[in-house]
Amino acid sequence: MSTPIGYHSVHLNPEPATPRNWWTDGASTAFVRDITRGQLPEEYGTCDMLYADLPWHSGYSRYLERAGALATPWSIFMRHVHGVISTWQRPAVLVTGMHARRHLPTAAQELPVRMPVAGRQRAVAYVYNAGFTPAWDGTDKLLAYLAARFGRVGDFCAGYGWAPRAFTRAGGSFVASDINPLCIGYIAAHAAEWKTDG
Repeated sequence: MSTPIGYHSVHLNPEPATPRNWWTDGASTAFVRDITRGQLPEEYGTCDMLYADLPWHSGYSRYLERAGALATPWSIFMRHVHGVISTWQRPAVLVTGMHARRHLPTAAQELPVRMPVAGRQRAVAYVYNAGFTPAWDGTDKLLAYLAARFGRVGDFCAGYGWAPRAFTRAGGSFVASDINPLCIGYIAAHAAEWKTDG
């Protein structure tokens, strides 16, 4: 299967990008942030919802290696994700495998979805503070569904901007962060294109 450009996965080679720590176009913002270093920064307070494709346990260390980051255990990462979602009062969707379920707060819904990599890997969309009637099978269609209903997304595991791209295409905006400066550089280099490629 050909994977759409702009999805950061350990199953794919990294995309070329110039590392950046911060970027904004006035409406949207992206910056380097390690979620294990504390709660979400204040920029996320402007978001209508959160969305994140969480790193799976089996690939987590490879994301850290790519970012040149400290080797924080996956269980600690998930503890911080739990903390963020537990205090977030607006809708949120986390996509990951069933193996992560015991590390997450109890979701309002657990909906099947397929990832755009590894043979369209099966995953679960954990939904918080909302309820959705699924009309999609892949995360691309899930994000199009969400972007039609919400204006501004926050993604604290943004990678190359899979969620920010969907929201920008729909006329919305985003706050995005990732541990990897190359991911922020990729978003900075491509965000303008997303306004015209929908």
